[in-house]
Amino acid sequence: MDKKAYTEKEKLVLVSLVKEYGACIENKKTDGTSIQEKQNAWEKIASYYNAQPDINIHRTSKQLKKLWDNLKQRKRKETTHLRHSQLLTGGGPPSEKKDDPVLELVTDIAKYSDVTRDCLWDSTALYESKF
Repeated sequence: MDKKAYTEKEKLVLVSLVKEYGACIENKKTDGTSIQEKQNAWEKIASYYNAQPDINIHRTSKQLKKLWDNLKQRKRKETTHLRHSQLLTGGGPPSEKKDDPVLELVTDIAKYSDVTRDCLWDSTALYESKF
């Protein structure tokens, strides 16, 4: 099987389709009914995705789910890197945030995938509260 990378347009199509089923897909319940609903939602997303006129490569629901998980992981990694760079010492200009429309949409849909916890007794608590 020949692997093909996803284009930005394909990623945007997937994210827009996931937005419609986001409540079901991002549901934290793991009972039998919820799992079946999630599988059905991914099958619908795959059929709508493959029906798009701009999509030339057929993707399975498993492949699209993996892409969605990878996009969420990439967003978490970017947020962690940005947060880490804000706490560095040594002067210099702050690191710039990259504008990525796909990751911005991922943030809107998967709100709880990138949660940080605050600690009142941490030395950076006052600094981080400004953000």
